Amino acid sequence: VQGLLSEARQYSIAQNTFVYVSFLEKQNENQIPEIQMALIASKDGTDISEQGTQMVPLSKAILITKVAHFEGVDLKNKDAFSANQIPRPTSKNVSDINASETSSFGPLKGTNYPICFWFAPDGSVKQGEAPASRLEFAFQSKDGTGKNSVLFQIQSLTGISRAYYPL
Repeated sequence: VQGLLSEARQYSIAQNTFVYVSFLEKQNENQIPEIQMALIASKDGTDISEQGTQMVPLSKAILITKVAHFEGVDLKNKDAFSANQIPRPTSKNVSDINASETSSFGPLKGTNYPICFWFAPDGSVKQGEAPASRLEFAFQSKDGTGKNSVLFQIQSLTGISRAYYPL
């Protein structure tokens, strides 16, 4: 995941365009729950997220990597783990990656992908209108222990991501 986030940031800077990150929870062809991660770039450099909650056709965007599939994990918000469970820098101004009020891309192989956040041409990361110093989300293993989990933080101004693990 962290490698894909770095790739999205680098692509946005190199191509002077916006790259949108999408996480979608669904069942794969074997009926196993998984998280799919898609990186989608604006073809002409415009901010597609400004279209509000409407569906963005793929004629205005391009998939920059294959869709990544992660089995056996749940996507969690910023409050899923305390700083004692997963030590990391904390701030009062941390945002979730809630995709409920943004645009979606599709259909891509029959699926619509919601925009969770995006990298701007300057490498910064944004999510909705509310400013935040960081975006934060976690993958938690379905074993229920939380030991096989990882929390990702993305610095809003620089777009640099870091992964943090339980002690």
